[in-house]
Amino acid sequence: MVTCECVRVFTCRMDRRTAAFVRGQFLTGLCPGCRKERAPVCSDCVAALAGSVARIDVDGRVITHALRYEPPISNLLIAFKDRGEWTLRNLLALLLARSIAHLLLTRQEDEQSAVDKPLLLVPVASTAASIRLRDADPIADLAISAARILRRSGSDVRTKRLLTLRSGHRDHVGLSRRERESNMRDAFTVDSRIGVKGVHGDVVIVDDVVTTGATLAAAHGALSTAGFQVLGAAVIARSQRN
Repeated sequence: MVTCECVRVFTCRMDRRTAAFVRGQFLTGLCPGCRKERAPVCSDCVAALAGSVARIDVDGRVITHALRYEPPISNLLIAFKDRGEWTLRNLLALLLARSIAHLLLTRQEDEQSAVDKPLLLVPVASTAASIRLRDADPIADLAISAARILRRSGSDVRTKRLLTLRSGHRDHVGLSRRERESNMRDAFTVDSRIGVKGVHGDVVIVDDVVTTGATLAAAHGALSTAGFQVLGAAVIARSQRN
């Protein structure tokens, strides 16, 4: 039997992310999607993730998303990003991979071109403070896992962290679309050490959630200005505020 004291002693030597996961598994053992059934993810929550991928156009930029940002996916993303339940990585990465694949297929229909070109997934950058707090970069982790899933089907996909977030921008919680756009203006820089010629192929920006599209627009603008061919953006979920 695992007691609270055993968990406390065991986790005191772990990093914050690992400790949070162990506490959640041994002390609660509940599904992170609904907090009702047993962990890791109950069958009802898995069934609720079987939505159809959709495409939206925001100011001329294509964004695909696998689900609406509502339970259980909202709870699963929070558990993965903020509570360190990284056993959810493969499940979330699969949803992201579906969104990326849908983006490629819709672009193929629009442009009547082949989809066998090399593809580079560029995760939206997180703040240094956020990475330190979480002991990880969740969006980059999901991008790497999604690329691995897509390569199993024979696609030539890689991941590269081209974007860096400038300091000084505010958290987006509670901000309107106009405030978010102002907050994200010139928020990203592109790694100058990586030239366009050295890039793997066309770029798809990836993130977990789209709300107003301000963050993705800023990332798109920075990459386009640097000379990269951006096909669009793919995310796991779309907020109702969009």
